[in-house]
Amino acid sequence: FISYNNLASSFRSHRIDLLSRLYSKNLVKQGLISFNSPGLAELENSVYSLPEYPEESKVIFEQQKHNLERTLNIDHNTIHGSLSASIDLDSARSCFVQIVTETVFYQDKLHLTEKVFKPIVTGQPFLLLAAPNNLKYLKGYGFKTFSNYWDENYDSMLDPADRMNAVVNIVERFSNLPKSQLEEMQRDM
Repeated sequence: FISYNNLASSFRSHRIDLLSRLYSKNLVKQGLISFNSPGLAELENSVYSLPEYPEESKVIFEQQKHNLERTLNIDHNTIHGSLSASIDLDSARSCFVQIVTETVFYQDKLHLTEKVFKPIVTGQPFLLLAAPNNLKYLKGYGFKTFSNYWDENYDSMLDPADRMNAVVNIVERFSNLPKSQLEEMQRDM
């Protein structure tokens, strides 16, 4: 998998939750991840200042926060504003699926940005970590997604911890499949 998570703040704390859960399941080494760590104090502020941040997620964060102090880079050693307008084809093509962490996750808002269109442009399957029903919203425009290959009911889950768990469980399932099976599935897609 590949997952771009440049900014982590209270408004984007679902990216902190994702990375915490990936570390807790030993999945970080299975993928390519960008995460521009703002440091432990800012991470804690982001987690504990957001009323919507689930208690379950706080527990996992506390267990993994030492791992989140490290900045992870995929395609650039320095983070800059024009990254939103570029696509790293080599990295994207080296992974089976992209975990798209949209800007809005906790609010009940239909809000899609360039992030979800990057895997569409590269022809790569994706999991969408966004507010509820944004995948349904995308399908409303005629885009086909991947319900033939995994359960996309995560999109309709209102509880943010349930939604996050469902996506991480899909990633975990793929991490246990042989490469040949993933390649076959990708060809079929």
